[in-house]
Amino acid sequence: MGSGQALQQGWPAQAVFGLERLVDRTIARRMPAAAYGTSFALRFANNVVGGENFIDMARWAGIQ
Repeated sequence: MGSGQALQQGWPAQAVFGLERLVDRTIARRMPAAAYGTSFALRFANNVVGGENFIDMARWAGIQ
């Protein structure tokens, strides 16, 4: 991640990135499949929450 991206992304993306780094430093060396699964689950959950927030904002703004 470049320095510009670190300043532009919101805290949820930074939290996902930090959790992925934590997993990479702890269990990824012993269980790579668990690291891939954790990464998938974190990113999937982040996308679901982001999508729900977007829909809520669109309804609040009256465009949906």
